[in-house]
Order: sequence, then structure tokens, then C-alpha cells
Amino acid sequence: MARERARRAELLARIIDTRQLTYDRARHIGAQAHTQLSPQLYYPTHQWETLPRHDRRFLLACAAVRNNTKTALIGRSAARVGGMWVVALTDEKVELAMPGSGIGPSVRNNPGYRTYHLNLCPTETYEADGYRATRLTRTAIDIARLHGFAEGLIAFDWLLRSGQDIRDIELEVRRMGRFKGVRTVRRCLRHATELSESPFESLARALLIEAGFDPQPQWRVGTYRADLAIEGWLLIEIDGDSKYVTDTAEVIKRENDRKKRIENQGYKIMRYRPRDLLVDPAKFIDEVAAALYTTRVS
Repeated sequence: MARERARRAELLARIIDTRQLTYDRARHIGAQAHTQLSPQLYYPTHQWETLPRHDRRFLLACAAVRNNTKTALIGRSAARVGGMWVVALTDEKVELAMPGSGIGPSVRNNPGYRTYHLNLCPTETYEADGYRATRLTRTAIDIARLHGFAEGLIAFDWLLRSGQDIRDIELEVRRMGRFKGVRTVRRCLRHATELSESPFESLARALLIEAGFDPQPQWRVGTYRADLAIEGWLLIEIDGDSKYVTDTAEVIKRENDRKKRIENQGYKIMRYRPRDLLVDPAKFIDEVAAALYTTRVS
């Protein structure tokens, strides 16, 4: 955790705020090789281009609220700065809550922002590193109600995995009363688990639940543990690409040997990568359904 905070502090330290520069120096910054994060904030382009997507989204979110001090980050953007799992299934914008009805033109006309009129309670937000954002329980609630069951389940899984008590989350939902999307939030809570080990495991489980299946997380077969299991015998693994970065041939050989030992006990293993779930989720569901049907009728 401390290492991650230090890394993020280093990322933020590279932001150039032209409001703190002389007029000539600010013009020089804007004209040189710098990527604009917000009207007055820039980032060295050669460093920006090396950053992974989640770091870019983190910086864009921070820049948005540094430029608009009356706003607060909510939803996906609050999750980005809070370190919560995020898998955006639609176009991701910086999500801002603004009190009242006045929205400045720099925010209103920015195609990279999405604004909401929310009067957040002081207890629902926190301030850090020059930005204000919703606390993580409220953040997960907003992701579920704004972006649907799959993204909401990912957020709630992260909360439980991080040690949040589900009773505290339920209390927060009740405190908020009636609001649009509350049914989706409650459905996410019914299915959330602390056992998920990655956002894409949670995404796969959400897709399967929405298709009518009952996937069980972290299913054990002896010393082996599958990411998901359906009906106690169909095992589903979601493999990150980093698993195959080094010693690819040896890794694949070990995986194939293990797969053979498990299948010899009557199990079937299906493997997917995150890209499979994002690019063609319908194909993922169809293949799982076909595997279940084929075995049932054979």
C-alpha cells in the first residue's frame, strides 16, 4: 500500500500547473511536447505515452478536480483514485458531482467529462492530494447504479476483498433511502464475495450470473483451486496475460499437465483471457452453455 501511494505521488508530481508559471513560460509549456490533462494542467508527453491506461485515468481524474475545486470525483473516477477495481464496459469519462445547478463552461463543454448534480454529505467524501472524491462504499454504490450489475459486482467484490463488512455496506444503502438503481445495488450485494482474486474473475462471474448460471468462486479440487465452477465439475479459469510473459513454453507445459490430471478426475476446464470477456462476452457465455449442454446429453 505504501509503495502504491509513493508511486502515485510520483505520478502527480509530474503534472505541470501553468497557473503557477509566468505567462511566457506557460505559453512555452503549452506549445511544447506536453499532453493537456485539463485547461491549465499538462503532463510531459514522452512520459504520458508510457503509462498504462489505469494510470492515465487516475491522472485525468485528479486533474479534473484540481481545475474545478467545487466538484468531487464519483463512480469510476473515484474508484480510480481510490485504488478500486474498475473494468469500464462503456466509454469511460471523468465523472464529477457538482452541487447546485451551476456548471462552468470548462466542465460543461468538455467531452471527456460527465457531470451529475449531487449534494454529497461531508461524510461521503474525503480529500487527498488536491482532489475530493467519494468514499469507497459510496463509490461502489454509484458504480452499480450508474453502470449496471457487472461493473457494480466488480466494485463490491473489491470492497469485500479489502475487508469491508457487508453489513456496513448494507447500512449505507439503507441510509441513502430510495434512489434510482437501488435494485441493481442490492442485487450486486447479494452476489458479492470476498473470494474473487481479480476484476476479470468478477466480470466473468457477473456475465455468468446474468446469463442464469450459478458460478461458485475459488472452487477446490485437491490442492488445485479454480477461479469459478459451475455445477461442481465445469471449471473456468481467467488468465492474465502476465502469466505467460516469461518462460512461456514451461508455463504452458505445466498448465497442460495440471489440466490433464484434473480432467482425468471427471472435471472439464475452460480457460479465458480478459480480452475474451471484453471483446465477445456473448461467445464466452455460449461456449460455457455448450459445454454444459453437451455433457448433460452425452
